[in-house]
Amino acid sequence: AGGYVLGRASPIDLGPEDWTSRLLRPIGGLRHTIAERVRAALPGATGAIGAALIVGEQRAIPDEVAEPLRASGLTHIVSISGLHMSLVAGGVIVAVRAFLALLPGLALGFPIKKWAAAAAFVAATIYLLLSGNQVAALRSHLMLSVALLAVMVDRPAVTMHTVAVSAALILAVEPSAVMEPSFQMSYLAVIALVAAYDLYRTWSARRPPPRDEPSLAGHLLGSGLRHLEGFAFSSLVAGLATAPVIAGVFFRAAPYSIPANMAVLPVTGLLTMPAAVAGTLAMPFGLEQWPLWAMGLGIDWMIAVGSWAAAMPGGAGWIGAPHAAAMPLGIVAVLWLSAWKSRIRLLGLVPALAA
Repeated sequence: AGGYVLGRASPIDLGPEDWTSRLLRPIGGLRHTIAERVRAALPGATGAIGAALIVGEQRAIPDEVAEPLRASGLTHIVSISGLHMSLVAGGVIVAVRAFLALLPGLALGFPIKKWAAAAAFVAATIYLLLSGNQVAALRSHLMLSVALLAVMVDRPAVTMHTVAVSAALILAVEPSAVMEPSFQMSYLAVIALVAAYDLYRTWSARRPPPRDEPSLAGHLLGSGLRHLEGFAFSSLVAGLATAPVIAGVFFRAAPYSIPANMAVLPVTGLLTMPAAVAGTLAMPFGLEQWPLWAMGLGIDWMIAVGSWAAAMPGGAGWIGAPHAAAMPLGIVAVLWLSAWKSRIRLLGLVPALAA
């Protein structure tokens, strides 16, 4: 929305601060301090995106960089959401569990997986506060919290039940969220990914096992190819699931989003976000320069890929306003294809083709 003011603005007395404002004030100061140090270490657009990844401040990202990222389908990496929460929480789980596994007395006698999940919840909560409690980050944190709670009570974490519980909690507090594009895209992508994960796991299990035990090089190559395959598959599913909303609300598509995300997401997961966490932890000691430099390399790669994708024929992705029924039909198709496990799910192709 936009607006304007007639006359001179003057302050009014709002009374004493409530406890939430007093609690969040130092956190706000800390966020700005971190953002300033990131931008000092990484000038230009690289530093602006670095500040957005760590504390959610996107205001300094120049338009000439932001627009190619939108056209290439990479904007979701800049906005703190489920990807970032998952990377932070997943990194903490791996690190804590790996460390505790080195101690046989703990590993054999205590539920270290649950301890690691609890540590991940604390880390994700700290990240949420640093991100400024943005709406997308709040939803992602809630969804992640339900999944981590499932781990701690010995329930499957990646299920439709987890998605349903988190959505129900959000809508109980803020029913109007269902009309927001960010809510629609978040849950369409997650629902489709959870449904596709079951299909992908079934398909992978049906593969014939290798005849011979692979060598170390063969094992590493096979693992790398499987990860690349997983990135491609998840990028395709998430891109198709969110396409109805992107087309219906923003009047555009991202025709090169799959290769762009395949090129950027591995670097984001293996370099950019780990370096961002390391740089943040090193700031109190004044040692953030090298981790932030490494994070900058990953950000520069993302900017380069986004610029390449946007410069391709039709890369801007403008499609104009679609038919009014296209977006509802597309959403129905995604939900139908995701909800069913039998062949009746194929009926969802009908509204998909109509959309």
